[in-house]
Amino acid sequence: MLLPTKSAYQLVDALVGKTGFIDLGYTQAMELKLDSLAEGKGDYRLLVGSMHAQLEAEIPTLLIAGVQVHSCPACASQLVRRKGPKGHFWSCSQYPDCKQTLPDSDGKPGERAAAGPEIQCPECGPKQGGRLRRISYEQKFFWSCTRYRDGCKAKFKDAAGRPLIKPAA
Repeated sequence: MLLPTKSAYQLVDALVGKTGFIDLGYTQAMELKLDSLAEGKGDYRLLVGSMHAQLEAEIPTLLIAGVQVHSCPACASQLVRRKGPKGHFWSCSQYPDCKQTLPDSDGKPGERAAAGPEIQCPECGPKQGGRLRRISYEQKFFWSCTRYRDGCKAKFKDAAGRPLIKPAA
């Protein structure tokens, strides 16, 4: 059984009277059009195109009405809340052109954790400029060089958030 969440009620309350997408008449008409498409009648692209055009026309109205639309910090397009295997997160609506993602913070885009300390790769040295970064894989951490694709295969175990680099003998 599906039960609406608190955020679903808040969303509906915010949209009622401000957009045609939430009105019962619009929903009924759309269901009939979708049923017609399922029966092989009508043009899918025309139907989706008209829905998209209506939504694009209503977004400025929603912004004026105070409905919050979150912008992508990378390209200023709209962010979309998605559910992944580890919970909700936010991604750019222009994916795959923009690969920006943000963590979810109580139903709103959160902040990225501050980048860790810059640690020079001991195998690349300062001339090549490789840096170590902390990587999570199957809920475990390790450190790898940012120049991995350029041939540096440096890899180190994680020790309390720092790379475990053994001194040269």
